[in-house]
Amino acid sequence: MEFPIKVALAQAVPTLPEGPGMWFEPKFDGHRVVLRRTDDTVILYARSGRAVTPYWMDLALAGMALRNMIEALDVGVPLREVYEQLRHVQT
Repeated sequence: MEFPIKVALAQAVPTLPEGPGMWFEPKFDGHRVVLRRTDDTVILYARSGRAVTPYWMDLALAGMALRNMIEALDVGVPLREVYEQLRHVQT
């Protein structure tokens, strides 16, 4: 996959889409970022393709914690143990 990727743009419609293959998500005021995981870090991109990780460090840290949790579950660490470790992470 080539980065940064283009993100979907919100489009106003009069009714919610229905049927197979139709997706929707609510659009709230705010920013849309793409989180990219690498071998040792995460990078956040704005819709423009600009790296914005320093501006959203809390999201980057959450992305790293989520990555570590998924890796721990993949090697068989019990979910409760992973949760207990993450509860004590300070941001």
